[in-house]
Amino acid sequence: LQTWSLLDNRCLGSVTAGTKPITAMQLRGRWLYSSGGRKLRVWDTERQQSDNALVCVDTLSIGNHCGNVRRVLAQAGRVFLGC
Repeated sequence: LQTWSLLDNRCLGSVTAGTKPITAMQLRGRWLYSSGGRKLRVWDTERQQSDNALVCVDTLSIGNHCGNVRRVLAQAGRVFLGC
């Protein structure tokens, strides 16, 4: 997961977001939701590590009853996942 500047087109920071490729992301206020495989991660865009990488504040593992998460929608205090 990388954060880029639109002003000068440079990478501001990056962090490994698991072993599976990211298949969906949504920014909702200060929270960035990303999914890869059967995991949903919540990132705090206002808190960063010393190398400007985002801080993961929560990880939700999805059970075997659902395939890989392909869509994320965060709205009204809930997160909806499309598997």
